[in-house]
Amino acid sequence: MIRKKKILEKRGIRMKAILLNGSPRKNFSTAQLLQQAQLGAEAAGAETELIHLVDYEFTDCRECYACKLKNSKTGGVCAVRDSIQPVLKKIWDADVVIVGSPVYFSYPNGQVISLLNRSLFPIYSYFYKDGKPDMVPHAKKFSGLIYAMNCKEEEMEKFHYPELLGTWGKTMDLVYGYNEVQYCCNTYQYNDYSRYRQNLFDEADKKRQREEVFPQDLKKAYDLGMRLTQMAAEDRKK
Repeated sequence: MIRKKKILEKRGIRMKAILLNGSPRKNFSTAQLLQQAQLGAEAAGAETELIHLVDYEFTDCRECYACKLKNSKTGGVCAVRDSIQPVLKKIWDADVVIVGSPVYFSYPNGQVISLLNRSLFPIYSYFYKDGKPDMVPHAKKFSGLIYAMNCKEEEMEKFHYPELLGTWGKTMDLVYGYNEVQYCCNTYQYNDYSRYRQNLFDEADKKRQREEVFPQDLKKAYDLGMRLTQMAAEDRKK
């Protein structure tokens, strides 16, 4: 891993990967998936950082439109100065951006939506050329979205999850130029189901999923981090 990183540095290509955990829990399903994606990015030679959004107090877009002014000086970073702005600057500087979110009522949770609005909207342009938005220059990134959810894989179509959750992947693809989405289904919610008033979920099924399928999801996340970093490195050579 160190050797690969040194090779990239010698070529003047030092990838930066930032991973953002939207879950309020720092070591459960979403975070564990991101940790594996981080290891994959590091194995491909990237300098990485995993950030937990729960540590920051911030709002959604405030509609100041400073990023849309003629001759705007924002340079692709939200102009609002709050605790998340340094993170937004790190996102702007990164080559690889991977966001992880639990699914709340069919959507990413509130902090993730706010982060995506704050990080993507300043780059997106209302000025179109040849039918496409004239984005802020040098905004290309290789991005990933990792969703952790209670929904079973075979139920995703029933609840329209590919359309509802895929919208953010399409938006990141539009703004950054590339995106991949990973779905992690039927996740374990807590360690002891007997403590909670519920009969919707089968604990035995959840446990089986955790032991047999979740390791495969972790491997997919690792591969995602590695693949995006490798793609970013190849793109940088062009």
